Amino acid sequence: MDNLRKIFTWYLILNKRLLRKISFVLILCSIPIMALIVSLVSSYSSESLKIVLSSEDPSNEISAGIIDNLVSSSGLSSFSVCDDPDKAREMVLYGEADAAWIFVSDIDERIIAGVRGNTFDSQCVRVLERKDDVALKLSREKLAAALSEQIGFRVLTENFRKLVDPRTGDEELKEYYLSATGSGDIFDFIRPSGESFENSNEMFMLLPVRGMMAIAIVLCGLATAMFYLHDENSGIFCRISRNAKPFFSAGYHLTGIFDVAIVVLVSIFICGVNVSFVNELVSMLVYCLAVTAFVIFIRQICGNSRILSVITPLIIIVLIVISPILFSLPMLLPIQILTPTYYYLLSISNPVYILFMALYTVLFGLADLIIFRIKSRI
Repeated sequence: MDNLRKIFTWYLILNKRLLRKISFVLILCSIPIMALIVSLVSSYSSESLKIVLSSEDPSNEISAGIIDNLVSSSGLSSFSVCDDPDKAREMVLYGEADAAWIFVSDIDERIIAGVRGNTFDSQCVRVLERKDDVALKLSREKLAAALSEQIGFRVLTENFRKLVDPRTGDEELKEYYLSATGSGDIFDFIRPSGESFENSNEMFMLLPVRGMMAIAIVLCGLATAMFYLHDENSGIFCRISRNAKPFFSAGYHLTGIFDVAIVVLVSIFICGVNVSFVNELVSMLVYCLAVTAFVIFIRQICGNSRILSVITPLIIIVLIVISPILFSLPMLLPIQILTPTYYYLLSISNPVYILFMALYTVLFGLADLIIFRIKSRI
């Protein structure tokens, strides 16, 4: 009980010293502000692309049906309707839309001709795009899926009337087609942990936020390391015994890291990008230990606050580039495994990486002790 009271007392004392640092307080305040801004932006509009839909013949049932389905769908693209194809082209030209999908007037005839001839020699949709990027290429898959539904129905119509009953009407065939294809999802998206992805479309803008917050914890840890070097040079820790110094150093760094981790954890739940509470809590606790071991290693390698302050921006830039925030870069794996952010970001979807992160903490902790012993003898 006395040991717990002593640890808590030291925590309050170290916290009091850290909270006097203006830069440390600014880092703490910037995290929830960033989370709040992104949350507000996401609640206003979660779409990354603006695609305008138009038909050369608005009375055409096929194009009208496809347009209605696209407009009512949810996803990473925002669909709007423009009655005038020329106006749709102008919207792309002047940057009011990222792309325009213009359905030709005789789309039904072209689909039927393609089905009967087993080949599509003429285009059914004219696609105008401002640029050729990955997001727009992915959006075309939605257009292809909408056209495939119409082509599938025409294949059924042609073959049913040819092989079964030529007198069957379109409405009867359409009812049969819809009942046969069903309306449910054929995919079940789950994480390796077994949890289902929820609101994956609506929250895509918030996905980089977790990565940036994880890097903010490292930044705060490096700032705490600079404060530690300054206090050490000032002789504040001179009464601490040599054997107790590594543990005191870990506690000093962990205090600052733990403070920002609490703010980050709350911000993650505010943003709504959280997984289960237990997974979040355990991952964050182990991550705090991993970051502590990492920044102590960097601090001991640097030796003084001047060198540490110079390389801190470089470390943050490297973490932003190599961390699996938006995409994974397998060729950088040998460097990624040396950073705590790699294990933390992967542990959210796969809890196995929590164990890897714990092993990372042990290895870097041992390295910290070895470096401390070597420097103590010099």
